[in-house]
Amino acid sequence: MGSRNRLAGCFLALLVGCSAADDFQGCVIPPVGRPSLVEVERAFLGRHPQFGFREVKATAIPGLFEVDTEENTVYFYPESGHLLVGTLYPPDEIFSKASALPGGEGSS
Repeated sequence: MGSRNRLAGCFLALLVGCSAADDFQGCVIPPVGRPSLVEVERAFLGRHPQFGFREVKATAIPGLFEVDTEENTVYFYPESGHLLVGTLYPPDEIFSKASALPGGEGSS
């Protein structure tokens, strides 16, 4: 599977992790409205207590939050509790940076 397909598949899995309106027992925050940063912090610490964090920020993707931990930056989807580790590229940069992705042109 190509890098773009792998990336798209991971993102799709992240988005549908808790999509059914009546099935959110596994969700940290039910999919209603937009959670506050305080709610996201609580959900993150409740789901991933092993990480300390410095700051939580909203991203350009609705429902996905950037969490600066003590060691690195991760992305958290509080509706399902999914944690995404890696670089988040804006749509206008993804193809120009594809060679830097694992399995992309020029990678070893």
